[in-house]
Amino acid sequence: MWLWILPRSWRKQSQSKSKSLREKKMLTVLRQLITPLDYIKVKSAGSEKVLLDIYFPLIFAIISCVGMSAYPSVVPMLGDHGFVANLNGLLQTLTGFYVGALAAVATFPNPTMDQKTDNLFLDGDLVVRRLFIAKLFAYLAFVAFALYLVGLFVSLPSYVLHEIANPLLRKWARVVGVFIYLFAFWQMLTVTLLGLYYLCDRIHRKSPN
Repeated sequence: MWLWILPRSWRKQSQSKSKSLREKKMLTVLRQLITPLDYIKVKSAGSEKVLLDIYFPLIFAIISCVGMSAYPSVVPMLGDHGFVANLNGLLQTLTGFYVGALAAVATFPNPTMDQKTDNLFLDGDLVVRRLFIAKLFAYLAFVAFALYLVGLFVSLPSYVLHEIANPLLRKWARVVGVFIYLFAFWQMLTVTLLGLYYLCDRIHRKSPN
C-alpha cells in the first residue's frame, strides 16, 4: 500500500521484483513437491537401470494391454471386480509400505548405507547408497499415490472418452490411457523388486560393486 508514495519508475521496479520473488517461491514449492521424481535422474554406468525402469515395464505393459484388449471379459480393466479396483485396494497397503521403508532407510544405522556406489550417478556424481534407496522408495510412494488417485477418479477420464465423437479416436485414446496406466504399474513392480533386493541383500555387503 505504501508503494504509491514512491516515484512511478520505482514503483514499477518494486512491483517487478515482488513478482519475480513470487515466481521464484512458486518454483521452489513446485520443486519440493516433485522431489520424489529425482529417482528418474539417477543414471547407471551400464544398462541395468534402463532395463528395470523402461524396457521391462514397456514389454510387460504391451503384453498386458494386448491381452486385456483381446480378452476383456477375462481381465476387465474397470468395474467393481476390474483390474483398477483390485489394484487400488493393494495400493492402499503399498503406499504405507513405501513410506515406512523410506523412514527405515533414513534411520538405518548400518555404515555400509553411507558408502558410495560405483555405478550409479546423480548430476554426474556417484550416489551414496542411502540416498539412492531413499529416492527409490520416495519415487515408489509417489507413483503408488498417483495410481491410486487415477483409480479413484477413473470415472472422469471414462466420461471424457464417451464425449469423443470419433469412434476411432475414442478407441485409440482409451488404448493410450490404459497403456500409460499399465506401464506405471509394471514400472512400480520392477522398481519395488529392486528396492527389496537392496533392503534384503545389497545393503548388507560392504563392497560397492
